[in-house]
Amino acid sequence: MDNFSLDIRTLNFTIILFSCIYSIGLMFYQYSQRKILGLTCFAISLLFIGAGPMLLSFRNGVSDWVTVVASNTIILLGFLLTLYGVSVFRAYSLKVANWLTVALPIASGLTYYFTFHVPSIRMRIIVISIYLSTVTLASAVAMMKGENNDHRLPMIGMATSLCGFSIFMAARVIWSHFDVELTSFMTAGLIHQLTFLFSICLVVSMSFCMLWLINARLLTSIKELSAQDALTGLLNRRAMEGVIPEIVEKARLKQEHLSIIMTDIDNFKHINDACGHLSGDETIVKVAKLMTRYLPPSAQVIRFGGDEFMIVLPCHTATQAAAHAEKLRELVRTEPCFENSPKPVTMSFGVAQKDKTESLHDVISRSDHALYHSKKQGRDKVTVLSTEEEFGRPFYQQSA
Repeated sequence: MDNFSLDIRTLNFTIILFSCIYSIGLMFYQYSQRKILGLTCFAISLLFIGAGPMLLSFRNGVSDWVTVVASNTIILLGFLLTLYGVSVFRAYSLKVANWLTVALPIASGLTYYFTFHVPSIRMRIIVISIYLSTVTLASAVAMMKGENNDHRLPMIGMATSLCGFSIFMAARVIWSHFDVELTSFMTAGLIHQLTFLFSICLVVSMSFCMLWLINARLLTSIKELSAQDALTGLLNRRAMEGVIPEIVEKARLKQEHLSIIMTDIDNFKHINDACGHLSGDETIVKVAKLMTRYLPPSAQVIRFGGDEFMIVLPCHTATQAAAHAEKLRELVRTEPCFENSPKPVTMSFGVAQKDKTESLHDVISRSDHALYHSKKQGRDKVTVLSTEEEFGRPFYQQSA
């Protein structure tokens, strides 16, 4: 180790530079885009992590109050804010962060004690390293255990960096415990020089992974919006390409029932003509709300187009699906969806249960035929179209 040495002052300046650049960059991003919970706290933490070494660089020219006690307290506070930022960003409990907040004044007090009352650089290093090891390990746990649904690779990347830094700090505690007393921190051995190098790597890694996580969230949001109907908030027809085939395949693998309901608003053109298109849109929105409110949580409701909706019901037979359709039919008829409508708003329904050998297209086609049959029979009805035939023709079961 004595044959290899790193310049602490150069490493110190590099930490300051990297921390400030990433902090300012994330701040600008936060205030120019949609606000992201936890990002401001994370950006400020990087600023503190850089501010501490900046005060440390004034060693021998300024009081130890500034270059030792204040600088190390700011560094500890910076890593604590990282824990808070990561916990809020990932929707993780703040209980551990709150306990470490209580421990911060103790660590700062011990730093003061081993600076002025019982001067010992070795003991200061042990106290600071224990705190940093604990807080970075807690940050790694918060990153992996948070409840938000984030991209796993950057989560693993940041958690690995934090965990690695925590392990290094723990090793530094052990090393310092058995090491001789230091006369000057700025000329300390390699283990302490590596602390600055690892801090640089941690700042870069955390910042890169945070940007990766934010970008992944944006891409997910764009993907969700592309599959969402702007008027009702329901899935749109494009979602059929991804969401619905997955549901159908899951039902097939588990050998579960699956039924599809096709429905639309009766005489919707007359509502538009009599009350205007805005009233027509309002009717569609209220119908959509009724569906999401009264259908089971497993149901997927899609605005198929215009005033037409498709409802996918996993684990439901045609009879069970028809019962839900009948309930919706009565609700739409009895609960005024648009008060200014000259006539009661009604809906027609077509129900079909997926057969084991059927494709998704086939069962949708059958439910569409059942809907057409409801329309043909006078509207405001629920029709179930079976795969069986009666006298060579499709077999319909009709209610209402």
